[in-house]
Amino acid sequence: MNTATDLIAETSNAPACVAHVVVAAVGTPGRTTRRWTADEELFVRENYQAMTCKQMAVALRRTQSQVRNRCWKFGYEFQHAIHQRAWSHGEIALLRAVYKTSEFDCEIGLDALAKQLDRNKANICRKARELGLTQQGRKSILPADLRPERLPKFATHAERCANQSRLILERLAEKGHPRGALGMKHSEEAKERIGIKSKERWASMSDEDRANQIYAQQSARRSNAQIPARSRGSWKAGWREVGLQRCYFRSRWEANYARYLEWLRGIGEIASWEHEAHVFWFEGIKRGCVSYLPDFKVTNPNGSVEWHEVKGWMDARSKTTLARMAKYHPNEKLVVIREKQYKEIGRKVSSLVHGWESDAKPSHVRITVQADA
Repeated sequence: MNTATDLIAETSNAPACVAHVVVAAVGTPGRTTRRWTADEELFVRENYQAMTCKQMAVALRRTQSQVRNRCWKFGYEFQHAIHQRAWSHGEIALLRAVYKTSEFDCEIGLDALAKQLDRNKANICRKARELGLTQQGRKSILPADLRPERLPKFATHAERCANQSRLILERLAEKGHPRGALGMKHSEEAKERIGIKSKERWASMSDEDRANQIYAQQSARRSNAQIPARSRGSWKAGWREVGLQRCYFRSRWEANYARYLEWLRGIGEIASWEHEAHVFWFEGIKRGCVSYLPDFKVTNPNGSVEWHEVKGWMDARSKTTLARMAKYHPNEKLVVIREKQYKEIGRKVSSLVHGWESDAKPSHVRITVQADA
C-alpha cells in the first residue's frame, strides 16, 4: 500500500517536506465516494497553501472538486487551494514595481512577467488586484505617436502574392493536392451543363440582383488589381430613380444619359428604354471577355432595337469587348456614346432635362424625372 509521501514524490513540483502523512486508500483516482477521514482533513489543513489542488487530489486519491469543496467547508479561500506556491516578498516587490511604473496596460507585459515569475497570468492579475495595484483609469494602448513603427512584411502586393504562391506550391509538393484533384479538368459535357445553369440563373435574376452582382465583381477585380484604379475618378455610382425606373448607375454620365433617354421617350423620339436588359455571350471564348452587358436597350417607335453604351474612356478591355460584340453578334446595332457625343448632348438638352447632374451636384441626390410634354 502506497503512502501519501510516495504519491507526492511521483507528482511534479511536489514540496520537499509534507507536514502530515496519511495512508491513502487503494483505488482509482476520481472514482471514490468514501467519507473524509480525520487524517485526510488534517492533511488538507496543513498543506492547502503549500500544495496545489491537483497535487492534494493525487495524494489523497480524490478528485480536485472534492478537495476544493473540503477547502471551502474549512473556510479557506478557493484561490489558496489552487496556488502553485505562496508569493514571496521578492515576487510581490517586483509586481509592485512593474504595475506602478506602467502608465499603460500594454507596458506591463503580462506574458513576460508570467514567464519570469513562472506563474499563470490570471494568478498575477488576481494578486495585483488583491494588492490594489490595478487602476480602472489606466489606458490600454499607447497613443499613436508613442507606438513602435510596424513595417509591412511585404513592400508590394506582387511580393505578397508571390510569397503566397510559393507557400501553396511547397505545401502541394509536400502533402499533395488537398482533395486529390491535381490535374483533373471538367469534361466538355460538364462545361456545357455549367454554362446552361449559369445562363438560366442569370435569366432568373432581377435587374437589381444583376446590378449588385456586377458591381461586386467589378469591385473584387479592382481590389485585386485586375482593373486599373483611378484615384481621382469623377464618376458617381449609386441608385437613382429615372422616370418610373430605379436603377444602379455606375457613373453620373450613365445616369444623365438615362434621363436623356427618358426625355426622348416623353417627346416620342423613342418608344422605351431599359437599363442593362440583356447579356450577350461570346460562344467559344474561355478567357478574358466572355460576355457583354450593354448599358441601355433602346426600342424605337418602329420596333427596331438598339444597344447604347456610354464610354467615358476606352481601355484595352473595352476595346476587346466591343470587337467581340461586332464579331459574334453582327446583326445587333450598337451605339457608343463617347465623351464628345455626351458633352454635345449635355450642351443641347441639359437645361431641358429635369434632374441633369452637373459636375458640382452631389451624387447622392435622387430625382424622379418627369418628361416634358
